[in-house]
Amino acid sequence: MPPAERANLVQQYLIEYRTDKEWKPLNKARIRPEDTHFLVKNLVGGKTYHFRILAYSAKSYERSEEVKFAVPARVKHKAITAGVVGGILFFIVAIILSVCAVKICNKRKRRKQEKAYNMVACRITDSRNGGNATDSQVPLKK
Repeated sequence: MPPAERANLVQQYLIEYRTDKEWKPLNKARIRPEDTHFLVKNLVGGKTYHFRILAYSAKSYERSEEVKFAVPARVKHKAITAGVVGGILFFIVAIILSVCAVKICNKRKRRKQEKAYNMVACRITDSRNGGNATDSQVPLKK
């Protein structure tokens, strides 16, 4: 590129903002032309901000149109409410899972106890009697 054309290229950007009549610089460091975004932090709720961008070349600068952005006033309140609701839901799910775990453990314990009782008591089932539904029982070997 010839030097005359390179002089017209953007070399840096500056972002300005205002909430009243006076424009103030938003960024302290220069913004390179390759950068495609800029994060604005610490905006106060309930205020309206006006932004504009200044593009600087070697010879001159140019301003963009003004952009208006209104920050909602109750952003913090919504975040607190969401946190409380999320905590309550987590607590309810934890209780439900705990109850299910206790029921499963008790069921396993009961099955184990019944199995041990059946081994000691030597219950005779219909299948051991050959499927006969008689009142007589098979005597145990001595």
